[in-house]
Amino acid sequence: MTGITFLRIDWDQAQDFFSEKTTVRTAHRTPCRAAILPSCANQPVQRRNTPDLHVRDCDLAGQNLAHLTWLNGKQAGLSDDRLMKQEHGHSRKEIADRLSAGHRHSNLKDMIYGGIDGAVTTFAIVAGVEGAGLSHSIIVALGLANILADGFSMAASNYSGTKAELDDRKRIIQIEERHIAEHPEGELEELRQILQMRGLSGDVLVQATSAIARSRDKWIGMMLTDEYGLAPNDPEPMRAALATFMAFMIAGSVPLIPFLFGLADAFPIAIVSTLLTFFFIGAAKSRWSLAKWWRSGLETLLIGGTAALLAYAVGGLFHP
Repeated sequence: MTGITFLRIDWDQAQDFFSEKTTVRTAHRTPCRAAILPSCANQPVQRRNTPDLHVRDCDLAGQNLAHLTWLNGKQAGLSDDRLMKQEHGHSRKEIADRLSAGHRHSNLKDMIYGGIDGAVTTFAIVAGVEGAGLSHSIIVALGLANILADGFSMAASNYSGTKAELDDRKRIIQIEERHIAEHPEGELEELRQILQMRGLSGDVLVQATSAIARSRDKWIGMMLTDEYGLAPNDPEPMRAALATFMAFMIAGSVPLIPFLFGLADAFPIAIVSTLLTFFFIGAAKSRWSLAKWWRSGLETLLIGGTAALLAYAVGGLFHP
């Protein structure tokens, strides 16, 4: 037997994935990747009444969440190869390197937001002016003004919004620092209950509470995530603003390119290129989701295409 992959999970047992021992059913179907299930690699196989699969039981602690993630991916239609590529390694060195690198706020939302809005608003101008029967020079002038002004406005708005999140986070940290200084027993009880909700109990709960409380930063960090629901890392306003602006500039310039170069049939080319941009943004977005690339692309294409059609229809109302 060469290795294992995930087949299915007993759902009653999956609800207890924080317990110390949970039975997960696995099967021999694909070549093994030892980093995924190292604790099962050398365990004896127990055959079940399954016609075409060799099933084994493995006692795993805390790994069921990865199994559930895999199962969700399979239900979304992702291949084993893609799921493997999305996973990270589990060797001692890989874990140490990954955890020591720390967390960093993702700007995926900012880029998708800026890209879609840039393509939609610029094409709305192109479609509206074309629908009104005005000259291409007006399209270029209004389009460039939109890319610069609206792009900067969106970036500035995103900066202000993200900065407000950062300021609120700092405010909450000050509150928790004051509470720890003035009400240490109450804050310690909060920490204990948070850890208890995470599945700890008995002596382990007491020891974990005491260990975390020795570090003020770790203590407050857990309060931020579990009591206030904040992300574990600080938001970065400038990075978010730049991501939005660059995505807006790149995607927003696509509908204008045929007019800037004076191409024949510029408007039909702008339509096709803009729709392809919508589809590409959606397909690229699927890299960070469980959706199939073509489905995500069609979803974004439908949203952007609808906005573009509305803009063209409004412009047509003013055609002489």
